Amino acid sequence: MIGDISKILPERSWQVLELRAGFQKRATLAEVGAQIGVTRERVRQIQGLAVMKLRKDLISLVSFLEENSNELWDPMDQQCTPRTAAARVHILAVGSEYDINSIEDALRVFVGVRSLVCFSDDDFIHPWPNTTYAICGLKPAIQDHPRVAAAIAEEDRKWTYKELAVLVLTEAQEPLHWREIVARAEALGVRDDIVATPMFNAILGADDLFARVSAGTYGLTEWGLSDSPYYTDLIASVLSRAEAPLVLGALFHAVNEIRPIKRSSLMMFLELHPRFYRSIESTYGLRSWLPPRHKQTLRTSRSLVEDEKSWLRLQRAAARGYDVQGYL
Repeated sequence: MIGDISKILPERSWQVLELRAGFQKRATLAEVGAQIGVTRERVRQIQGLAVMKLRKDLISLVSFLEENSNELWDPMDQQCTPRTAAARVHILAVGSEYDINSIEDALRVFVGVRSLVCFSDDDFIHPWPNTTYAICGLKPAIQDHPRVAAAIAEEDRKWTYKELAVLVLTEAQEPLHWREIVARAEALGVRDDIVATPMFNAILGADDLFARVSAGTYGLTEWGLSDSPYYTDLIASVLSRAEAPLVLGALFHAVNEIRPIKRSSLMMFLELHPRFYRSIESTYGLRSWLPPRHKQTLRTSRSLVEDEKSWLRLQRAAARGYDVQGYL
């Protein structure tokens, strides 16, 4: 048995350590001295003697906690308070040789470990990396522990949208729609100002990291994925292979053999995208096939004469500033 934790040290020694490395704002030697009515140097002496005693008496208990470190907590979890962590240690010690009779006892163990990390002359962290990290990371954190300091720096840094998208997809291990990526990034809570449009633009602009596998859905290129072509490109490829305008039914069947598409969606692409035209025969072709209107004659194939509604649509798009010439 380790004995009553509280009686390892005199009460004034515990008071000094709690003020110096406990769970409130960390006090200086001078501040502690003023509070308990002794000199700064006397506080240093009390602290030094307490650390020597704890170094001898807590080793076996800290070793026990390290052996059971899978039962400990992530100190960066905002929901983990010192008391909830102490309750877990109190339960963990039940039935063992260590006399942790209460949550208050466990809290004093924590203060002792934090003090040893801060004020021990030797490397107290090395033999017990998980236990010291779990205890020192509890708020307010002891950043004398390098792993705690690194975790806090990672937590505080400004995540970019690209980094967040990679993190979300890595955790999901499957492609996600970009709106789902935004929702999951918000749920992570590592950045307060997540805005959907910049997130989408970050994904769209990093084709070395993200592959578009279907409309609005992205995965990571490191998974061996590559960009799936846009529907407008698929439609254009079907027409190019046919080398002639097609009726809607034939075009719908050919595109569906490559990738499923709703008939209404196909109509939307054909009717709204400047790349395509509808002829006076109600067939659809590539605008690049059309001869200039002023050169069309009665001998021009009816499939290469654009109907008036389709032509007016293009003129309206041009009037609104769209670069329709880029599709000719």
